[in-house]
Amino acid sequence: MKLFYKLFLTHAARYTLCGVLLGLFFPVAAVLTEARQHATTGFLEAHIAEPLLWVIDTVPLFVGLFAFLAGRQRDQIERIKEQLEHTVADRTADLLKINQHLSLESAEHDKAREEMGKQKQYFESLMQNNPLAIVTLDMNHHIVDCNPQFEKLYGHLRHEILGRELDDLIAPDTSY
Repeated sequence: MKLFYKLFLTHAARYTLCGVLLGLFFPVAAVLTEARQHATTGFLEAHIAEPLLWVIDTVPLFVGLFAFLAGRQRDQIERIKEQLEHTVADRTADLLKINQHLSLESAEHDKAREEMGKQKQYFESLMQNNPLAIVTLDMNHHIVDCNPQFEKLYGHLRHEILGRELDDLIAPDTSY
């Protein structure tokens, strides 16, 4: 019984059954019509009187066959649909994991950026409020930044000092 039930779960089986049942209408209707017109009483007598009925009797086979082919194609489409849905679900799960990972990384970057901002503010405060003269240089010994005490000590404003070489500012060339 389970096999019978399982068999008719496929579209191919259901379509075939419907096709055969629909196809049976044609031979039955043809035999009944022939029997009325020629007043025959039996199935065989009707077929003997009209040989075309033998051809009409094959209609359920062909309709059933075409319905089976359509149902089999529908079953294939259903299988492909299920495979695609499974693939989409897997890829969606993968994307969710990646998205979670990226969210965590983004939060870590934000935290690091905030910490760097605090450190920058701390060091700027140390430099600007230090009682000692402080200057920062690039790799070529050009002044990148200085504090107010450095400006006071050497008598130049910050915008005059930036970009100059430290040696030229502290010990200018003097010709005697």
